Amino acid sequence: MQNQKMNAYQFLKRKLLNCEIMPGEYINEKELVLNSSYGRTPIREALILLKAENLVEIIPRQGTYASRITQESVQNLFSLRKLLEPAVAVSCRASIDLAALTAFDARMKTLSQQKEDTENRKRIYSLDMDFHRFIAAASRNPRITATMEPLLQETYRIGIFNSLSNTENAPAETYAQHSQIIHAILTENDGALRDMFLFHLNQGLISSLAALKHPQEIQESEDASR
Repeated sequence: MQNQKMNAYQFLKRKLLNCEIMPGEYINEKELVLNSSYGRTPIREALILLKAENLVEIIPRQGTYASRITQESVQNLFSLRKLLEPAVAVSCRASIDLAALTAFDARMKTLSQQKEDTENRKRIYSLDMDFHRFIAAASRNPRITATMEPLLQETYRIGIFNSLSNTENAPAETYAQHSQIIHAILTENDGALRDMFLFHLNQGLISSLAALKHPQEIQESEDASR
C-alpha cells in the first residue's frame, strides 16, 4: 500500500508540474481512479502529500484543485530566489566542480539548438533546474539545498505554464544567460556572477508575469495539445 501511495504521488506530481493538470483546475478523484491504475485510497493519500508541497489546494465542501499561479506567488518566489541564489553562488564559487560546470554548458547548448517542441521544453526546464540545484549543492549546506528544492520545483511548473502562452525566454537566450553565469564562475568574477544571476532571475520573473496576462492563449494551447 505504501508503494501504491508513493507511485500515485509521483504520477500526480508529474501531471501537476507539467501542467497536464492546469493551475486552478478541479481535480476529480473519481476520474483519476478510473483513468489510472491507482485506487481511491492511494490517490487520496497522494493528494494530501501534494497539499503539503503546495501543489494542490483542498477546499472544504468544494473539493481539490491544482494550486493557482498568481502574480503575488510569482513575485514572492522570485524575490526569495534573488535574495538566496546570487549570495549562495558567490559564497560557494570556489567549491564548484568546474568540469561538471562546463559539462552543464555543453548540455544546455545542445538542447538550445534542438527543435522546439513540448518535450524539448521540458528537457530544457529540467536541465535549467538541475543547474540551479548544482550551484546550491556546491554550498555543502543541506539547509540551503532543502530550502531551494521547493522553489525550483515551483519555478519548473511556472516555466511550463509560461511555455503554454509562448512568453518564456527563447532557449538560445536562456542558454546565453546560463553561459554568462558559467563564464563569471570560471573567471572568478564575483560582481559579474551576482549581476548575471539577478539578470537571469529577473528575465524569468518578467516572462512569468507576462504569462498571467494571457489566459486565453494558455487555454487554447492546452486544448490544442489534447
